[in-house]
Amino acid sequence: MGEEYVHEEAGGSACAVPRLS
Repeated sequence: MGEEYVHEEAGGSACAVPRLS
């Protein structure tokens, strides 16, 4: 799907956020 994007739904964001950390 994304390159450096992770889908965090059970975290805080309901969208695909770039996993920098």
